[in-house]
Amino acid sequence: MRRKLQILVLLPLLTGGCMTHKLWTENTLDNWNEPATPANLRVFNAEARKDFLVVYDEHSERHSSIHTRAYFLNENLGRLAEKRAPHFVSAGLAANFAALPFGHEFMPGGSNTPAGPFVVISVTNTDSFTLFFKNGESGEYQLPIYSDGIGNYERVALTPMTVAVDATIVGGVAGCLWLYCEAPGWGGVGR
Repeated sequence: MRRKLQILVLLPLLTGGCMTHKLWTENTLDNWNEPATPANLRVFNAEARKDFLVVYDEHSERHSSIHTRAYFLNENLGRLAEKRAPHFVSAGLAANFAALPFGHEFMPGGSNTPAGPFVVISVTNTDSFTLFFKNGESGEYQLPIYSDGIGNYERVALTPMTVAVDATIVGGVAGCLWLYCEAPGWGGVGR
């Protein structure tokens, strides 16, 4: 009877959880890319494309570095909404487009209406900006914040090891149950 109690006490220790499941559902291996502080945001009118070129500085959490990034805003709205990296282009493309002015207290239709068709309002201490159109319409846009995706490669590399750990745990639990229920001399039914 004493051995049965010992085995019953050990069973919870052997069933600590599914390592493979934790590997793929927890984001401990993920690192994020996000706008640097300050982001040095610049927006350009890519009129021929009916789009805007957004240029900003990005901080890489994995590499602790800052890089200048550029992407076309309208082309990437879906990817940004899904927290995926936009399709980046060369920041050098900015030389081909007119820079939009920045304003901080712009009121559409007010006395401070800009001469151009657009004005960008930079929102301090956030990762977003507002684009105002002369017709009074506006839109708020988030700068990209996305996982660098390298964590998935690490997960693939670690999966065989976690599957082996899971199999060992399952085998240990099955063995303990067998010893408890069936093994001769362990209080089981035996043969």
